[in-house]
Amino acid sequence: MTGMAMLLCLLAGVESPQDALEISIALPETPLEVGGKYEIRVEVTLREGWSSSDSGIPKPILQIKAPKAVELSGKRLTRQRDLARNEFLQAPFERLIDDGAARVAFKLRRAPKPDDVFAFNVLAYVSRNGDDDGWFVRKRFELPLRAGASATSVAVEPSDWGANRELQLGDKAAMFSLPRADGKKIVLRRLLGKKNIVITTYRAFW
Repeated sequence: MTGMAMLLCLLAGVESPQDALEISIALPETPLEVGGKYEIRVEVTLREGWSSSDSGIPKPILQIKAPKAVELSGKRLTRQRDLARNEFLQAPFERLIDDGAARVAFKLRRAPKPDDVFAFNVLAYVSRNGDDDGWFVRKRFELPLRAGASATSVAVEPSDWGANRELQLGDKAAMFSLPRADGKKIVLRRLLGKKNIVITTYRAFW
């Protein structure tokens, strides 16, 4: 959301889109034992006056960075064909939040350390009821690895969920130079502030 758009919302007395989601992430009260299997409960609801938008992703997406003490359940997808079948979500580190809820299953590999935490990104597009405009929302949470813990909201930072650090929705793009399909070189720094910039990739594989 741009600063100007945020200002217009405030002047109009409209709640910020960043506050449109109520998010709860928690571990069960069950004591955590090495070798045990557990589930994190994720609940996402929309505040009154807001609804999901089809401007971008169809449903909220959950991204997970797990501490080394745990192993997320599920097959790690690496092949392009497997990723395509999963709508390019990189299981088990990323998934759609269906019907406002998700469960993150994991196995405890070793005894937790005091500073072991899960990091979560929740990404969504929302709109005011009856409004065609969609707003991108990205929230970040940390969940201590201890029985009964609840996640707290933290400042959004560049993400490093999954196996490698990757550029995420909402991240600030680094300066780059890339060739176009016709071979002409595009330098981002030369275009900033002068033109609208759209970067697209082919969502396919061969």
